[in-house]
Amino acid sequence: MGRIASWITAHYKIFAIVFLLILVPAVYGYRHTDVYYDLAGTLPENLDSIMANSKLDSEYDMGATHMILADSKMSAKDANNMLKEIGALDGVKIVAGLDTLVGPSIPREFIPEEMKEMLELMYGGDTDA
Repeated sequence: MGRIASWITAHYKIFAIVFLLILVPAVYGYRHTDVYYDLAGTLPENLDSIMANSKLDSEYDMGATHMILADSKMSAKDANNMLKEIGALDGVKIVAGLDTLVGPSIPREFIPEEMKEMLELMYGGDTDA
């Protein structure tokens, strides 16, 4: 290793020039390449899933579905307030959670486990918020 390090330090000017030569096209490519944060934007329009999403968007004005993961220790009051705030936002049509179905006045311990499991299957996650 010492031999290679000595050779590189002896020829540092060549490495600096090579670095600058490589840097110019790298920066150009970085600045002129589109970045897609949405995989659907890169897929062909005739793909079944893309056509289905387009149809949902045009016929039902349903462009996206989002999930929010909340702390399972969040109180029912806080969860209900959060759901109300989200539901009041422009463009939000439906907000679903355990508290929107049974309300915050019913203690969670009183809710049958079967119902909680059903909600987990329907909404794909924690039923506490």
